[in-house]
Amino acid sequence: MSIRLENYEDIIGESEIENIKSVAEPLRGSSVIHVNSTAFGGGVAEILRRMVPLMNDVGLGAYWRVIKGDQDFFTVTKAMHNGLQGMDVTLSNRDRQVYLRCNKMNAETLDLDADYVVIHDQQPLALIRYYRRKAGSRWIYRCHIDLSTPCRHVWDFVLPFAERYDAAIFTMKRYLKEDLHVRKKVIIPPSIDPLSEKNKPLPDDQILSILGRYDVDPERPIITQVGRFDP
Repeated sequence: MSIRLENYEDIIGESEIENIKSVAEPLRGSSVIHVNSTAFGGGVAEILRRMVPLMNDVGLGAYWRVIKGDQDFFTVTKAMHNGLQGMDVTLSNRDRQVYLRCNKMNAETLDLDADYVVIHDQQPLALIRYYRRKAGSRWIYRCHIDLSTPCRHVWDFVLPFAERYDAAIFTMKRYLKEDLHVRKKVIIPPSIDPLSEKNKPLPDDQILSILGRYDVDPERPIITQVGRFDP
């Protein structure tokens, strides 16, 4: 299905559709590039798969770039992810060089000339160190993870890159970092896409059929964890 803002009218109403268009109008014609580490799997890819076409639908020129990296790079960035969310992690000099080398390589190969460049999470965060920015462009660090109690060693490594950005976006107020000095910090709470397959309501008979297949008694209390357990 081609994603259009009007697809959501039955859910949020016509007035909210018009409000979104009105808010977007001053940005009409602006170019926006989103950068993350994977085109498939993970929450960021799921967000961008819908956000990019919706941005285009309201008049922006939105694009999506995915960085490349080898297994060593993604092993390091996974450790960084865990450290930023509170795990005690030590990055060796080799780990740091793997991370920086991959970001430098991507900065040399990606076209990121846009009015706004949105960098999602820690994997491509250091691109800003190596990319020659378009004059007048604004770079935004979009953090999707919990930074409330990061491992100091890892945070000290990424902080100099994060502070090169013009703005930072977090999902909760308690994730804001006092020692991150950027021009603007914004909160965008988590949300779901009600039109994605996993969020559409299932018919009762299908629910009962699935529960029966796995021997789950629907009359008993159920505890649900939506999302993964992060350290």
